[in-house]
Amino acid sequence: MRILVTGANGFVGSRLIHFLRTSGHSVTGVVRRDFEGRDRSLVVLSGESSFAPLLEESDAVIHAAGVAHRPGATREEYFSGNRDLTARLAGEVAASPVRVLIHLSSIAAREAGSGRSRRPGDYGLSKREAEPAVVALAESGKLGVNLRPPLIYGPDAPGNWGKFVRLARLPMLLPFSSVCNRRSYLGLDHLGEAIEAILSAPADPSRSGTYEVADRETPSLPEVLAAVRRGLARPAGLMPFPPGILDRALRLAGREAMAEGLFCDLLLDSRPFEEAFSWRPASPTLEAMERTLASES
Repeated sequence: MRILVTGANGFVGSRLIHFLRTSGHSVTGVVRRDFEGRDRSLVVLSGESSFAPLLEESDAVIHAAGVAHRPGATREEYFSGNRDLTARLAGEVAASPVRVLIHLSSIAAREAGSGRSRRPGDYGLSKREAEPAVVALAESGKLGVNLRPPLIYGPDAPGNWGKFVRLARLPMLLPFSSVCNRRSYLGLDHLGEAIEAILSAPADPSRSGTYEVADRETPSLPEVLAAVRRGLARPAGLMPFPPGILDRALRLAGREAMAEGLFCDLLLDSRPFEEAFSWRPASPTLEAMERTLASES
């Protein structure tokens, strides 16, 4: 299959290109600006340039480009880079030979509309408002799928997973063994398998929609840190401490988002996606996390 991947220089986009090529697909990666050391196989499509010429040569599009959590990013940047770019791409897909558009949204889109999250809302809202344009592709006889993943882990993953790894590398006991939360995660390899499941299924417009996608297990913070340290060939090194005190201390320090990510529950329901596309994660979460760190060390 001929696949176009946007955001090809990002962590997820670049790894998906490798995964899909290894699976035998013909993949073209797109970036929005040139940069030093760019792989010359990547196509630069800057500004408001149309995707149309590339879409004419594609069967499917994976839209991984966007503005993620970034210090100093403005509301305008989030909505332009997430909602507006996605809507423009979906409109061009509707008028092209492409049969499938997969948009990598975020579980932040669900949380932004719930009123429960303490995280800044512009990222989640911009992702949420991008999704209807993708689902609307069903009206053009195409398959449009929004995937809402939680934290994605994998070798050298940045963001919150990178923070977990740095925390686990500290040569000290960590005061988290009393935390009893449950959270969903998604392995990068599992995301690749989920996308492959969509591409392998018939491009049935009736399956268009927004789906949560995650590993089946929902480990606690102590379980995750212990798995990460096992992957680093280190003991778990966790000690008890009242989670409420840690939570309050972080909130008083203005680190509400960090407190939420460490101590709160975040549970996804992947069953609708599993049923629609016959997908199931290949490995248990903690085993996959441990392997991830072993491959880095």
